[in-house]
Amino acid sequence: MINIKKVQLTEIDPESSINVRRTGVSENVEKVKKSIETHGYWGDQPITLRPHPDEGAQYKYEYVTGQCRFKASLDLGLDTIPAFIVELDDDEALRRSRGENEARGDLREDYGACRQLVNLLSTQSAC
Repeated sequence: MINIKKVQLTEIDPESSINVRRTGVSENVEKVKKSIETHGYWGDQPITLRPHPDEGAQYKYEYVTGQCRFKASLDLGLDTIPAFIVELDDDEALRRSRGENEARGDLREDYGACRQLVNLLSTQSAC
């Protein structure tokens, strides 16, 4: 069972290496900020984190899903955010990130992100 935990925003790397969303982020962050300001942060909307894949990184976690919620929370000066913390390799993290965006129907195709996913998958299947 995966539990929701409150995580300090300062423990999360603000630049995810696997996030597939590259465009339209600032507009969506503004929408999320307005929602949080009006309604508060809904605790049943956790982001997904994984332990940072770079053991030497200054951050403990990397976000997999919830980029706009995370960045809106940062902009608003919140201290914590509800999160699932899940052990995911790069392949699983990319799939989960892309899956969340596709499920919402708002992922704009981005050549770089798609290429990153294809390269990772083709490298793993060749082994």
